Amino acid sequence: MAAKKIISMEIGSSLIRVLEIEQKAKNPKVFKSFIIETPQNAVADGEIVDVGGLADYVKGELKSNGVTSKQIQFTITSTKIANREVSIPFVKENRIRALVETNANDYFPVDLAEYELAYVTLGNDAKVKENASPRIRLMVLAAPKTLLNGYRDLAKACGLTVVGLDYSGNSLFQVTKNEALNDTIMILKIDGGYSMITILSKGSIVLQRTVAYGLAGMASTFGNSHFLNVLRDLTRTNYFQVQIRQNSTALDDDEDLGNFSIGGGNRANSDLMNEADILINAISRVINFYNSRNSSEPISHILLTGLGTSVKGLNHYIEQSLSIPVQHLQEVDGHNLEKEFDSDDVGTYIACYGAVISPIKFAALGAGDDKKGKKGKGEKKGTDFGIKQAAVLFVACLLIAAAMCAYALIPYFAAKSENKKLRIRVENAANIVPIYQEYVQTKNANYYMDAALDYTNLPTEQLADLIEEMEEKFPSNMFVSNMTADKGGISMGVTVEGKMDAADMLVQMRTFESLTNVTVATISDTNTEEEYGVVTFSVTADYTNDRSEEEIVDRTGTLDSVEEDVNGLTGENSEEE
Repeated sequence: MAAKKIISMEIGSSLIRVLEIEQKAKNPKVFKSFIIETPQNAVADGEIVDVGGLADYVKGELKSNGVTSKQIQFTITSTKIANREVSIPFVKENRIRALVETNANDYFPVDLAEYELAYVTLGNDAKVKENASPRIRLMVLAAPKTLLNGYRDLAKACGLTVVGLDYSGNSLFQVTKNEALNDTIMILKIDGGYSMITILSKGSIVLQRTVAYGLAGMASTFGNSHFLNVLRDLTRTNYFQVQIRQNSTALDDDEDLGNFSIGGGNRANSDLMNEADILINAISRVINFYNSRNSSEPISHILLTGLGTSVKGLNHYIEQSLSIPVQHLQEVDGHNLEKEFDSDDVGTYIACYGAVISPIKFAALGAGDDKKGKKGKGEKKGTDFGIKQAAVLFVACLLIAAAMCAYALIPYFAAKSENKKLRIRVENAANIVPIYQEYVQTKNANYYMDAALDYTNLPTEQLADLIEEMEEKFPSNMFVSNMTADKGGISMGVTVEGKMDAADMLVQMRTFESLTNVTVATISDTNTEEEYGVVTFSVTADYTNDRSEEEIVDRTGTLDSVEEDVNGLTGENSEEE
């Protein structure tokens, strides 16, 4: 029997990744793989804006690449998809969705009539106290119907049948979960406008966040607003070679980083590092949040995937900044990806590949009940009643039905009245969502500006004042042979006449408000009873960090991350009364 082939597609703002792949949960075979350019203004934050134009373009590209399958599986990434990690009582698999829908209003304080729900099982809740009833951890997702319907309309316009809509976070998890069976790792998927951070431990998701920083910020380094277009074209043939360096070494005027010149000179290199630092700072905040809750299970290493693997040196720069080993994801335990892709393409298509393994199922509230009560083909027929017995049973059923209808009239009218009130309440609250979305955008912009301002505050700006204070307070017979200052602190070699002078100098130095952690590394005393000498030693100190630790911010931009903000806008309690 021939393998059933489907199309697996990931549509981004800059790139569309396509696989023609076998619909199979274990080691599906890949028949075709290619990347095409996303038409300008066709997609925004994962939502399809121009269905007709994109459909014509996709149909032409599928035909030109010889794709014959008429069924398609999408994997979607969007900050409009809200996610919430929850813990529920242990129930059978076929009862999980009903339990999720019952508590959905507690998870997402929005009008769920405009959303479709899905969930991913993360495993048993390890934080349940001993002897307590077992519980299950879930990642519950809520996606706007308008977002999902855009993909369904696109498939219909292309003459394709949708077999599933998966969340890219789940697609990535299904491929990589075997990488963390015995330790804790991070899967870092860096793309154009966003980066997805997934922390896995013992084969399950511990934390998953999407931050609104990717490679797009590097556009200013190149002086080119269409940076991602350049990146896309060069990535196709693996020629893109951007070298991020820890030190600002000089570049020749005509030096070409890969096949694309960024202008040369130290300034371009420094700007590129600064843009990378903004992304690394966002990743660091998620790591700190994880460590605050899981200090006993630190992250052992990071696997880098997505468009970020095309930036040469980015993995080494992240490793140096976070002090965690970083590797390119080129092969995955449990999957024969090395047979299906070149090593450089594994990270490119990993979400498309994972989407066919075990996709989640988005459905509106109550949609999961449609199949209830349907009879199976093998259901046995009842006993054949005689005519009289059947007539008696029929009359009895009519009487019972009439009694039930009469009994139901009173609660029916009460429910109808309550339904009318709830509909009015929903209509009155419909304007909350656009207000909240505008608030999130403003909050993100303010955070970005605060981060940019924070990078202008360097401790070395007060170095001149520090030296004047040293001249004023240090002993007059002290001699500084050398001094080194960087962003973290200072170190210097000192010569004095005796140990009392050295102690006096250290006491004075520890009164400096701008310094902390003053320590003596080595000390040498050449004074003897016969000969007068000197005391030589080296001292180090850190700059005092007056900036308070900022709170970790969930950059998913989703409605679940700030319930309190929504409650503040509406002036209501989000829970059902």
